[in-house]
Amino acid sequence: MTRSTILPLSLDDIPGVDMHSAEFLSAPHAVFSQLRQQAPLARSRRGLEVIDYQWMYDLYADRRLDTPGVAPLVAKGTPERFTTFLEQGFLLGFHGERHNRIRKVVQKGFTPRQVDRQRQVMRQCAAELVDNFDGNEIDFVESFSIQFPVVSICRILGVPEQDIPQFKEAGILLHLMGAVPLAPGYPKIEEGLGILYDYVSRLVADRRRRPGEDFISALIEAEHSEGRLTEAELVWNIVNLLFAGQDTTRFQLAGVVRAAIEEPGEAWERLAADPRLVGSVLAEGYRFYPAVQWSSRQPLEDIEYDGIPFSRGQWIYLHNLAASRDPNAFPDPDRYDIEREQRFALPFGRGLHHCVGQLLAKIGMEEAMLILTRRLADPRIVGDVHSVSPTAMVGGPEHLPIGFRLRT
Repeated sequence: MTRSTILPLSLDDIPGVDMHSAEFLSAPHAVFSQLRQQAPLARSRRGLEVIDYQWMYDLYADRRLDTPGVAPLVAKGTPERFTTFLEQGFLLGFHGERHNRIRKVVQKGFTPRQVDRQRQVMRQCAAELVDNFDGNEIDFVESFSIQFPVVSICRILGVPEQDIPQFKEAGILLHLMGAVPLAPGYPKIEEGLGILYDYVSRLVADRRRRPGEDFISALIEAEHSEGRLTEAELVWNIVNLLFAGQDTTRFQLAGVVRAAIEEPGEAWERLAADPRLVGSVLAEGYRFYPAVQWSSRQPLEDIEYDGIPFSRGQWIYLHNLAASRDPNAFPDPDRYDIEREQRFALPFGRGLHHCVGQLLAKIGMEEAMLILTRRLADPRIVGDVHSVSPTAMVGGPEHLPIGFRLRT
């Protein structure tokens, strides 16, 4: 891999970008490509936007940077329940000893052994959703990708089938956490958080009395070996896992399916014929349409990286959307190719704050793609694809109309 550009001499030489311009919103990859020829980062109204893959790869793991935490959100006046969730359950915003203590416990629920035991649950969930397809044309997001993560995680948690609709409804309400502006959604966010907190509290109490082989029981057991969590920390972090996994999987799976159907290369039929290709199809789908489009970081002190100074507390945005099409990392980056030697290594983050549930998400999407390609033949896009804005932190297709025939 080669370094991408001639570095600017100073911060004043970094090119600017208007991320709300019609040009960027309609063709972000073209804008990033032009900017990358000048520098590995750009300046926007909100801070510095890193657009170079190698910079991203290094800065994600640089311990001199950390996430901004919850203070900026709370300072805007979040309502009471939302504030409690941020302060007790938003793991991405925790730092230092508290982050490490809670993360050690949460990780015990996502060991390879624990996760692999859930393959059958996720496989069955995917098969049932396909069984329920109405006709030979569907909106894939509505009929599958928005349903799959919440139903499968509820079953993994041991939520009774009759109660899963409550979780679906709460998850829909919590999608508003990613809205801009955020404040108009506060009443519905409060409602969704209340539904999940009350229900998860009852689940935790039940598992303390009657532990089983489920995820929550594993977390309760991990408390004894890895360090105590308060009841609020335990419950709110389970709520966070429920919500965080829904949106990212919803968008990422839709992006993987879109690329496999729409791009040249016969990836769909190749996977149907050879299930061993599932990892390659997912990896290239992550690169082509990353669901986590950017992440934010702030230096903990004044630092320098590759000759560029960054000030303590400065806002830095790491753009997966840009880095995934960096030609210095991925030759001919706008070409979809499941045989690429270099895989995109950042779809679930990297370093201290990499996604704690990434193994579960990967295995879930593996099982979903295997069921989909085994059951559906000749898939095609049959209408306009509507996607979330490229300025959103988490994005992808909101509507993905596809046609198909069932395999006999």
